[in-house]
Amino acid sequence: MLKQRKEPGCRLREWVNRVSRVFIIGSNGYIGKSLTRSFADAHYEVVGLDRCSSDLAIELTSPEAFDYQLLDPSDYAIFTAAISSPDACLNDYNHAWAVNVTGTVYCIERMLKQGVRVLFFSSDAVYSSQGASVYNENSPTDPQFAYGKMKAAVENHFLGEKDFKALRLSYVASPQDKLTSYLLSCIQSGQEARIYHPYYRNVVCLSDVIKIVIWLEKNWNSFDSQFLNCAGTELVSKVRMADEISRWVSEISYSIEFPGSVFYMGRPAITQMESIYLYNLGIIRTRSFSEAYRQELEGIQL
Repeated sequence: MLKQRKEPGCRLREWVNRVSRVFIIGSNGYIGKSLTRSFADAHYEVVGLDRCSSDLAIELTSPEAFDYQLLDPSDYAIFTAAISSPDACLNDYNHAWAVNVTGTVYCIERMLKQGVRVLFFSSDAVYSSQGASVYNENSPTDPQFAYGKMKAAVENHFLGEKDFKALRLSYVASPQDKLTSYLLSCIQSGQEARIYHPYYRNVVCLSDVIKIVIWLEKNWNSFDSQFLNCAGTELVSKVRMADEISRWVSEISYSIEFPGSVFYMGRPAITQMESIYLYNLGIIRTRSFSEAYRQELEGIQL
């Protein structure tokens, strides 16, 4: 059950009287942690909301327990929390729906009623993921898999809401993402990595995602679209990512495995997504995957 953390000094009353705060729902997650650091470095006041947050605790299975009166119209809420595993969404659909849709919609509705701007982290999975198609912000959504259906349900609930925008993420790469961290651990241990193929996405690097989120906070009212696709310029496979690590970090030994139909029950083999805004507006600069990924991998010590 969601509980307000009790801390000495009434920190919550102090927060209420401040402006320009960034609330990160899912602040202990993969992307949430980086957002927390980056907004703090940019001199924003950051408040983490998570099941085990050091600031405020929130539980999406009981979102009504949270005190939404703590939020002000000047606040910016970034909603990253979700059950994001495609397999978990498929195999425990009802629980995942309760978190990813029912609890999420309730929480966002209450935030919007407080006048808060809400940036919702969505996914390229909202598209039908036909391998030959390239989807942009104007493409119709037609999700074929459980996770995408949940993200699309939230998007559709808030269609036309001026203070709600959705950032549709492709695969987000960094040393901490699931595949990259696995490959780096294989290098350290000397084990051969096993890579599922085919699996292609317009991979975007974490540092670019951070820039996009900060740009949206600064340009919220001037950016008219409710949706922004967050995608790299190249369609990239997991095998390509392994080869780039061999090129920029250390040689890695790997074998390619073809996972079969069960794996693809939860996700498509290929999703091609592009943006009609991301590069044309200069939100992030155009660069090759090799350049972007190399910069993400800089400084790694094995």
